[in-house]
Parts: sequence; structure tokens; C-alpha cells
Amino acid sequence: MTVNDWLDRLTPHALAVLAVDTCRPHSMSPAIVLGLLAGLGGQVPHVVVVGCQPLTLDEGIGLSDPVSAAVAPAVETIHRVLADISSNAQKELQS
Repeated sequence: MTVNDWLDRLTPHALAVLAVDTCRPHSMSPAIVLGLLAGLGGQVPHVVVVGCQPLTLDEGIGLSDPVSAAVAPAVETIHRVLADISSNAQKELQS
């Protein structure tokens, strides 16, 4: 499943968190990008994507009202995800 496929399952303005940790070689997904990174000698230990389904994909400038309303909750979600990652990293360092 690509990120777009995943976002298509959401209703407009809905927020969700996607943790990417598997590789699927036949689609252009975050896993493929991470696989390419590994092939170039790089690595990323943990990837999380926070996405928001757009109301429309029509050309234009600015965000729709529902998506604009989702910005603050998205920021809160990102803060929560970062806090969880930080907490888990602290626990790993202490053990």
C-alpha cells in the first residue's frame, strides 16, 4: 500500500499515523524509498508518517476548511508521536 492508498481510506480532514517498517518492492511506497536509502548505505531506524486526506485534489492555492481545521490536531499528533519516540529512546538508553 502506498501512502496515497493509505490516505484514500481516510475521510477529508481525518488524521492518522502510519509507521513504516516493511519493504514492498513493487510499489513506490515509503518502504521502497527507505530500501533505496539502505542500498545507498544510509539508514533510518524508525519512520512515522502523519497524513491528512485532502478534501479535493483540484489545483488551487490554500487549504480547504476541513483540512485547515485539521492542522492544529495534526501538530498535536506530531508532538505526541515525537514524545513517544523520545520516551522509548530514553528507556532504551537506560536499559
